[in-house]
This record gives sequence, structure tokens and C-alpha cells, in this order.
Amino acid sequence: MIRSLFLVLLVVAGIALLLAALVWQVVPGWASVPGGFLILFGLIWKDVLDALQKVLDLWRTWREEKEGGKPTPQPETPSVRADNADNVAVQAGPGTILQDVRGSIFHAGEGDINIDVQPPAPLQPGGTEPRLLVPEYVHRGIEEELMRRLRAGESAAVVGVVGYGGVGKTTTAQYVRDRLRDEGAFARSLWVYCGERDIEAVLEDYAAQCGLDSGRLTLSQAFAQLHAHLQDLSRTEGPLLVVLDDVREAHADHLSKLLPPRPCAALVTSRLRHLELPHRLSLNVMTPDQARRLLRAHLGEGALAAEPRATERLIELTRCHPLALDVAARRVRDHQDAGHATPLAWMVNLLEARGLDALDHHASVKAVLNVSYELLNEEERRAFRLLGALAPSGFAVEDAAAVWEVPEARARDLLRRLEHYSLVAPAPLPVERYRLHALLHELASDHLAAGGEADAACRRLAAHLIALFERHYTVDPSTAPQLLHAYDNLARAAAWAESRQEGETLARLATVARNWLYNVYRGWAAWERWLKSALDLGIGDDFLRANTLKAIGDVLQFRKDLDQALDHYQKALHLFRQVGDRLGQANTLQAIGDVLQFRKDLDQALDHYQKALHLFRQVGSRLGQANTLAALSRLALQAGRDEEAQRLLEQAVALHRAVGSTYDVATDYFNFALVLRNRGRPSEARDFFLRAAEGYARIGLESHAEEARRLAGSGGE
Repeated sequence: MIRSLFLVLLVVAGIALLLAALVWQVVPGWASVPGGFLILFGLIWKDVLDALQKVLDLWRTWREEKEGGKPTPQPETPSVRADNADNVAVQAGPGTILQDVRGSIFHAGEGDINIDVQPPAPLQPGGTEPRLLVPEYVHRGIEEELMRRLRAGESAAVVGVVGYGGVGKTTTAQYVRDRLRDEGAFARSLWVYCGERDIEAVLEDYAAQCGLDSGRLTLSQAFAQLHAHLQDLSRTEGPLLVVLDDVREAHADHLSKLLPPRPCAALVTSRLRHLELPHRLSLNVMTPDQARRLLRAHLGEGALAAEPRATERLIELTRCHPLALDVAARRVRDHQDAGHATPLAWMVNLLEARGLDALDHHASVKAVLNVSYELLNEEERRAFRLLGALAPSGFAVEDAAAVWEVPEARARDLLRRLEHYSLVAPAPLPVERYRLHALLHELASDHLAAGGEADAACRRLAAHLIALFERHYTVDPSTAPQLLHAYDNLARAAAWAESRQEGETLARLATVARNWLYNVYRGWAAWERWLKSALDLGIGDDFLRANTLKAIGDVLQFRKDLDQALDHYQKALHLFRQVGDRLGQANTLQAIGDVLQFRKDLDQALDHYQKALHLFRQVGSRLGQANTLAALSRLALQAGRDEEAQRLLEQAVALHRAVGSTYDVATDYFNFALVLRNRGRPSEARDFFLRAAEGYARIGLESHAEEARRLAGSGGE
């Protein structure tokens, strides 16, 4: 085996040597570069090895497919109409001040699902904190002051002096958070990424990590609920540390409301220097000594001692910028490992050739990052720039695979290579996700736009997300944990479709993810805008337009704009009748029943529910029947017919279990408990809240479970 490997390396070296000699003759400019032939040989050696690796990967993929090594198929899902696979079943989730007990549904075709649910590890939405990748933390001189303020229950901010990021604010926050955690200063910590998200998405992530469901509340109600809950947690568990990472202009006006009450504390990172916080600590680029320590952590003291002038020059060219130093050091380390005698000088030569001395600070840092991009092979360069189509907050391997048009195994290999060069970073989550630093995302986006590939990449992302949500239309993170974190990429695809005036694509995105938008993501303002914009842009397909009108009605019903909700439901019902879709009619009739039940028009609500149930039985939709039976059980409970209510609830639960929807079973119990609570029967409600909590926890919806436990523990108050 060793002999064969030696022979392969010998052949590769011979090929690289021949190619280097050929290029040396054809391109005389290399002769003027110090050590030019060795640099040229190293670059060609790398490209030849990369080409060989690609051939081996293709051969391995072909062999696996031939031998049956294909991915395990997804659990059976309902058949759906190809032109509208975005109608899904849903029930109202937990909400602390929910007065109505509606259980809206949205059809997913006429089949059923059968999923064997296993208890997963607890998962939460959000989780966009990058993993700390520096080999050794380099102290920046502000850590002790930050920790002193935070221990005292005061909120503090790390504000970048340069306006474009990458100076180490997030890394410093991670280090401080970890130190305080290790010393037990706080009961626990939350990491809330702000970035490009709107305030609704930030607040939903924040609340979910606290074990709250704020989706049914207005912003002011959600902020009040969050503060009250944080105070309760600080009394029962101890104070919490909240990290608000990358606060931007869109969040600045809400910052005072995002800060937790004392004795909890917040650590804020931002590029904004005008944040209204009493304790703002500025973080500039590194000092030369700090930059040297970072390089030493990557390369070792011996490498720096062997090339002292090149070391100082590299620090000067990177402007002591931590991200630029890290990216450059990764390349130097590779050259060092390959046996190059002067790897630091090699990198200095590459940077000087790009005229970094004449550039301003920002441009020089981008140039350093761009050098690492240029050193990638063509496949890696394409992969990196296409990541500019994805959300900066993060993405799953399958998202990258779809945009790159490669198998997931190949995508995972490419991501690990980009991670090796510090061009992407993994997120510390139970599911495999990656993200780009804001500066690197900017670089990828620039190259993507320059290459004219942006529209095609975004279209592939949109198609991938539509197919993904079609496969996982029910809210079940145990079978699709990646969807807990998919909102930012869904929003990115929707923004692209809206900007390109593609109404039908926008409508599909806004309706196919309806269950997750309604019950998990809760980005109501954005969702309503997508739906209305899709209608304004034009939807030629009547079936899709009916679904869009139905979804708008759902948003309006949530906002308690019941007259407008009914108007949209009636329009949707008319279109569903025109196209002859009985399942769509049934869904809309039940939604109208929900509105009428909320208005206490129980006779009319019962009439609409019975019509819906009749249609669901005609088309054989057990999921629709279950949702309607659950609504009827709550209606009977409101009317004081307890035995009938219990019987209908048991039928609904049995059908939801038969189709494998643990989420709907939990929601049946939750909504039934809400009616009991609203009728002044908290002790009876407690048992149903606890059943709901058990179901939500089983599929990883810990925020929903915690909310149900809270209501059970407070007697439903």
C-alpha cells in the first residue's frame, strides 16, 4: 500500500514538474518573481492533486450508486397536486393570551402520512452562533472590563471602530460568555443573532430560546411577556446572560426592549457607534503584537522566527485585521505543511503583487480575502461564490448542494475544504449547518454578481425550498430538524422572487411553508407582504391564487381583522369551487368556521364545520377530518356538552396519530386546554397542557413544550 502511494505521488510530482517547466517557458514573467519556479511548482502541484481528488470522488460516487448506496428514502408523504403542493394541515400552536381556539387547516393532498416518530434531542429555532475556530484566543484588552460589568448585572456593548466587521467582536463575545459560564456567574446564556433579520424574527428567536411562544402577540405584548419571563427565570434559576450579536440599524430603536431586566445582563456586539448603552467598549483591529500572537497560534514560533521580515510584512499588509490574518495564515500553513521553505514570503509576494499598499483599509482587507478565493480551484471558487445566494446567518448541507447542483456527499466535502481555509464556519448545533462571516458573504456576493450567476442560483434555492417544504409540510422537527433554521433562506428566496417580479414563485414559497410560518417562524409581517405582493405581481394559476387568498385570510384572522379574513376566505372558496377542488373548499369552510366560533356564532360555525367534515370524508382526507373533529370538540366544550367534546377530541387524536402527526396531537390537547382555561376550569386544563407539552417535547419543539408546561404550572393563567 505504501509503495503504491509513493508511486502515485511520484507520478503526480512528475506531471507537476513538467507543467511548471512548460509554464515557465511560456510565461516569462515568472522569472522575475523571487522563488518563482518553486511557487509555480507548488501551485500546479496543488491543482494536480485537486484534479486527482475530483476524479476519485466522481469514481466513488459512481461506485456507491451502482452498489445501491443511495440515501434512505423519506417517509411516505401525501400525494399532492403538482401545481399546488403547498396546502398543508395545521393547528394553532401555543399562545399565552390566545382567546380564540381556532385550529386552521390547509390541505396537502388527499393522502395520509405514516411516520414513526422517535424522541429527538431538544432543538430550538435560531442557533446561528458561529463556532469559535481560532486555534488560540488572543486577548484584546477589554475582556476583564466586560466581565466586570456583566457580573454586576449591567449590559455592555462591544462596538467595532472600523465600520465593516471582522475585527473580532463576535469572537470576543464568545470568549467572555464562555469564561462567565465556566465560573458560574450566570445560570445559562442565550445567543441571539440579529444581523439581516427583521425585529420580528429576532424576537421570535429570542423568545423561543427562553421557552416562550410569542407568535400570537403584538411586538409590545411580546416584549412585555419576554421581560416578565426573564424576571421569573432569574428568580427560579438565577440570572441569564443574553448575547445580542450583530445589532444593526433595524434593531437599534428596539434595543432597550431587547435588553433583559436585572439581574440578567446583555452583551451586545455591533458596528454601530451610536447605540444607547451606558457601557460601550470599542474594539479596533489588533495591535502588531496581538497579530503576531495570532500568527504564532496558527504557524508556531519557529515559522515566525525563520522569516521575521516576512512576518512583519504580512502583519502590515493585512492591516492587523483578525479575519484577514486568519484567512492568510490558513494558506501559509498549507504551504508550510507542503514543505515550502519560505511560506510567509510566498504569501507576502502574492499580496504585494496586488498592490495592497495603495489600497485603503477596507479594500486591502477584501484583497487579502480575495487572494484566498483566487487560490481555490475552479470547483471551489464556484462553490464559494454561489454561497452568496444563501443567507449569511447559515445554511444546511442540502441547501448548498441544491445551489451547487451536486450530491450532498460532494457538498459536504466542499464545505469542509472551504472550512479548512476559514472561508466558512460550522454552527454549534445538533444539526449540521454552516455560515459565512459578513465580509466573506459580501465577497461571495460580489463574485456571484460579477459572474452573472445570481439569478440562476436564487432560482435553484427557491425550487429547492419549495420541494423541501413539500416533503415536510407537517411541523415535525424530528424528521426535518434543518427546517427549524430555514426561515432566513426562505426569506432570502422570497425577496429574490419579489425583486424579479415572479409572482407565482413568490406565492409558492409563501404557501408551501404555511405550517412552519404559522406555527414556528411567526414572521407575520414578512409573510403577509409576500402573499399580497404575489397577488399584486400576478398569479395565473387559479388554484395557487386560491391558496394565496386562503393564507392571507389566515394572517388576517391571527391579527383579529375578522371581516377582512372572511372576505379573503370567501374569495378563496369561490376559486376553489371554480377549479373543482373539494379539499380546498373543505379547508376554507373550516377556516370560516374558526372565525364564526371566535365570534361566538356557534350555530353558523357548526354548519361550516359539518360541511367541511363532509367534504373531507368525500375525498378521504383523514388529516382534514381530524382537524375538523378537533374544532368540533372545542365547539361542543364551549356549548357545555362535555361528553360530546371528549368523544370528538378522542376521535381527532386517534386520526392524527393514525396519520403520524405528533404535532397535531399535541395541539389538539393544547387548544382543548385553552377552552377549559377560558371557561374557568384550570385544574382540568392542567392535564391537557401537560399532554401537549409531552407531545411538543417529543418532536423537539421545546419552546412550545415550555409554554404548555408554564400554563399547566400556573393553573392555565
